[in-house]
Amino acid sequence: MEMYNEDTTGLSVSPKLKADLLQAATWAKIIVITAWITSVLSVIVNIRKHTGLALVSGIVSVGLSILIYIYLLHFSNQVKKGLDNNDQQMFNTGLFSLRTYFKIVSLLLIIALGIGLIVILFMFFFMSRK
Repeated sequence: MEMYNEDTTGLSVSPKLKADLLQAATWAKIIVITAWITSVLSVIVNIRKHTGLALVSGIVSVGLSILIYIYLLHFSNQVKKGLDNNDQQMFNTGLFSLRTYFKIVSLLLIIALGIGLIVILFMFFFMSRK
């Protein structure tokens, strides 16, 4: 992972912004924990169904969830440490992780929308043939 380095010392944020960022970091951690728990529960449900495709999709889902949410967790931890220790570099690293998280989520959203569009086009094509 690329680290964001800047030669500034000290962190200059207002008390309100600091409180808001700490709250965002806390909520980010809650989102990560919730997402990981639901992903694991999804795999457990798919294992109980005993279908190969459901199991594979569940494992892929958990893998993607872990990979995606590692960046959000890193944001939460680094921003909190940066604000607590008044460390600009740690704070910047946390924001860089948040940027990476949103890039990955945006890419996955674009892929999902593209697949959805292709499915809709095929549905219209096959429905018009009847």
